[in-house]
Amino acid sequence: MKFVTKVACLIALFSIVAMVLPAAAQQNVKIRDIQFVHPDSLKKSGDRDNSPMLRDTVTVTCVVVTGPRSLWTGARWSFIVADTSYGEWNFIQVVQNDTLSAGALATNVSALQVGDVVRITGLVNEFPNNVSHSQTQIEPFTNPPVPVEFLNIFNFRLPQPVLLKAEDFASPDRGEKYECAYVRLENGTMLNNNSGNGNGQALMRDATAQLLIDDWFNPVHSLVDQAAGGSVANIPRVYPANGARFNVTGWIRDLSGPQQFALGVESKNGFQLLSNPAAITNISRTVAVPTSSQSVPVRAKMVDNGKVDSAKVFYSIDNAKTWQTVNMNADTGNFYQGSIPAQANGTLVRYYVWSKDNDGDVSTQPGDLQTSNFFYTVRDNGPTIYDVQYTPFANGVSGYVNLNVTVSGVVTADSADFSNEYFIQDGNAPWSGLWVRDSINKPKRGDDITITGPVQEQFSQTRINTPTVFKLNSSNNPIPGPVVVKTGDIRTGSPTAESYESMFVQVRNAVVVNPFADAPSNFGEFTINDGTGEVRVDDRSNAYRGNLDSTYARGDSIRIITGVLEYTFNNFKINPRLPADVVRIRTAVKDQSSAPFVYRLEQNYPNPFNPETTIRYQLAKAGQVDLVIYNMLGQKVRTLINGVKTVGNHLQVWDGKNDRGLIAPTGIYFYRLQAGTFTEVKKMLLVR
Repeated sequence: MKFVTKVACLIALFSIVAMVLPAAAQQNVKIRDIQFVHPDSLKKSGDRDNSPMLRDTVTVTCVVVTGPRSLWTGARWSFIVADTSYGEWNFIQVVQNDTLSAGALATNVSALQVGDVVRITGLVNEFPNNVSHSQTQIEPFTNPPVPVEFLNIFNFRLPQPVLLKAEDFASPDRGEKYECAYVRLENGTMLNNNSGNGNGQALMRDATAQLLIDDWFNPVHSLVDQAAGGSVANIPRVYPANGARFNVTGWIRDLSGPQQFALGVESKNGFQLLSNPAAITNISRTVAVPTSSQSVPVRAKMVDNGKVDSAKVFYSIDNAKTWQTVNMNADTGNFYQGSIPAQANGTLVRYYVWSKDNDGDVSTQPGDLQTSNFFYTVRDNGPTIYDVQYTPFANGVSGYVNLNVTVSGVVTADSADFSNEYFIQDGNAPWSGLWVRDSINKPKRGDDITITGPVQEQFSQTRINTPTVFKLNSSNNPIPGPVVVKTGDIRTGSPTAESYESMFVQVRNAVVVNPFADAPSNFGEFTINDGTGEVRVDDRSNAYRGNLDSTYARGDSIRIITGVLEYTFNNFKINPRLPADVVRIRTAVKDQSSAPFVYRLEQNYPNPFNPETTIRYQLAKAGQVDLVIYNMLGQKVRTLINGVKTVGNHLQVWDGKNDRGLIAPTGIYFYRLQAGTFTEVKKMLLVR
């Protein structure tokens, strides 16, 4: 058939097609349809692993393989389901966000049991949003509720663990197919059973690579995550001792951080011990900051299934590669103690605790000695902020955690800027800033103060929490800094970023790269770049709103931005104290008063088209935008846009392919734009 004839026939069909487009076209699909992303696509798209059915409404027939409240997701209900055939790409997490309303109970999720075969309807989503590596999940509807349908098949056979190696999770193109799968690793060694410094994670290795072990399951999370009321002292109740060898069985979880996958164990029973050295816990030193005349007693608890034959403290001076030892003698209640000899003023002392039991099994604390040791600096005149902040290790953990220290500094940001918090600095050199959490004292910017209090790592940011002693030395002092840095110096992943933590910094001549860093959500954060690397700007202060009001657009010039550098939610971020801390030149979007915009969706051009067409639209204000292509049956073909867009004119090209990258056939298609309360649909003709 000639092109003109095909066009004429299809255009005639336009007049008889009733354009009824469902708000959410329900699809009966396999879990594999939701999960599968081609490994080549993962490599080409910067490791983005979003489901091809993201934000689709789907119905899946599946078997429940973990309890309905087994996974830790805060107040939500969450569990894992699988296709009854199991295998690669056939497992997925289900998360019911609403657990309190009448609709929440009406979904029947709370009545599920392991082994039930059911039919679940929900929305496909990713968590977290807008990151390169995320976990796909199905979210059941609760308003109105769509009940889980029981298929009268109970006690269905459960999956057997797939035998894998840690290297199978070395990259997304290798590990993504095992998301939520039940797996087993053999001949592993525990490197660090507290690698998350109280957040419930451990680090293991086998003969091929390292892998995180995570507290994904509620029984584990409640024991070992300090934020959930758990305790480091509970670690031996779940994780093997450092140095232990074991086989382990659990479920694979996607992470958004540098470690892209983790193994979630349901309980201590997930480990099959091959060796069982002493568990070393409760390590303490009685002198936080020793002088050159003081030895440092180190105490630790060691519990073994047999007995501890030998216990020692290994210590090293000023990063020397050689280690010296002192014996630890048995004390009361499974405790052992030994003292590191006095050292010269200014000496950096690193140390770790070592034990060997009657079977010859050895354990250390910390476990991975290449990436972490305990340490302190000898100071005859007391510590500085540098001593509290500095670390020779990439994990950023202070050597004084859970110890009381006394430091002095000038307030750079006060509790008027950050409620019940302030920041102090004692110079402009790296490692000179410190965060203080204090609901009692209210120093002002420029106050010189001396405080005493315990050092903590709050989600990997060092702070003094609730000072027990506060002294105002003087007021109206010049504020240190701001220290001028490049965005590349303080971006997440930079080797120098940690040294500027909690310091008053300034970046000059940068450009807004991503005005909505958490799209499709907007938490006020945006990113800037001065040509050396991208860094986030946060809105955590009381007076500065960041981009909550869509103030910044891509391409806006930032002449100067000043603030304290913080580390939150796995990212370093500049936190301006006030709007005046940001001096900008607006370049990307004209003032709406001189160029008002409206919501409008234009006809695609060309139309008919082959192989691609352009869709233009206009937004009256910035916000979430969805532009989706549907076929004549109301089935989604392609999501072109799902994210936050700026005010003004935009265009989007459709290349005539579906979400799987396959060429769409000749036919009539509809494209729908949703932005806020605005919705418009237009039709177009693709002719091959």
